[in-house]
Amino acid sequence: MSITVEAEQRKEMKKYLLTHPNLNSLYKINNGYDYMVEMICKSLHDLETISDTLDQKFTITKKEVHYIIEDIAREEFFSNMSAFDVDLIHE
Repeated sequence: MSITVEAEQRKEMKKYLLTHPNLNSLYKINNGYDYMVEMICKSLHDLETISDTLDQKFTITKKEVHYIIEDIAREEFFSNMSAFDVDLIHE
């Protein structure tokens, strides 16, 4: 879920999301959004409940929800570390 929230509520939303039991990842992003939120939910109904709660607690000006349909590749960069000069990564 990508979210834009009123500027004065950004810190409050961040604090709320960081303590949410369904949170998997939280990113500060650009291009018109404030946060990208990855939630793990048992059902679409649970995700809709979380989304509705965010709408009630915060003044969200823009929101896009995306569903992962298929996990094609995950963290491939770290699984292929032998392809990189490790010394460059640590500098």
